Amino acid sequence: MLIRALGVFATIVALTPAEMSCSELREENVDFTFSNRTSTSSFCVFVSYDEPNTGICPDSDALNAESEGSLRWECGDGPGVEELPFTVAITAQETGVVIYERTAKCRVWQDSSREFTIDEVDDDFVVLDPLS
Repeated sequence: MLIRALGVFATIVALTPAEMSCSELREENVDFTFSNRTSTSSFCVFVSYDEPNTGICPDSDALNAESEGSLRWECGDGPGVEELPFTVAITAQETGVVIYERTAKCRVWQDSSREFTIDEVDDDFVVLDPLS
C-alpha cells in the first residue's frame, strides 16, 4: 500500500509543472473599432505582422459610409507576444489607395483606446487613430 501511495504522489508532482506552464500561457488580443463618418466612401482594413496586403477588399469586408465595424487581432499566446509589432492599414475601397498605415507593438495597441475614426476634410480622408 505504501508503494501505491508513493506512485500516486509521484504522478501528481510530475503533472504540476506541466499544468503550471499551460496556465501561464495567456492569449493576447486587440479589439479594434472603426467609425466611418464619411457620407459616401467605403474603406478596407488590413492587419499583418508583415507588410499588409493592401488594396481593394470585397464589398462584404468593406467599412461602408456612415457605419461602424470591429476587428479582433490575435497577437498570439505565450511569453513575449505582447512585444510583437504589427501593422494596421486602411485603404479607400474604390481606389485601393492607402490612407493610413501604422506599426506598433501589441501592448501599445492594447494600451490605446483601440478606436479609429475616418472622416473627410476638404476632399481628403483623415484618420484619427488611437495612438495620436
